Amino acid sequence: MDAAPTNTAVLVLPLAEAERLSEGMADLLCWVGGFRAACPEDLDRHPMGVEETRDLRIALKRAIARARGDFPPEEEMPF
Repeated sequence: MDAAPTNTAVLVLPLAEAERLSEGMADLLCWVGGFRAACPEDLDRHPMGVEETRDLRIALKRAIARARGDFPPEEEMPF
């Protein structure tokens, strides 16, 4: 494995585990969307960590795509 660039965190996961975690995050984010839809009077009401979960899922999906040899342009990432 190559050395990580300075000031980075490296997490090594089996591809299947990364995919499982990504799918779980997708389910959680979907649930949050439903929660917010049930509270139309207060669309800012949601659990803390939603944006962080979304950001981490995007990074994880990019890593999964690289591991599979798929390199879609960032603007085409489906999330």
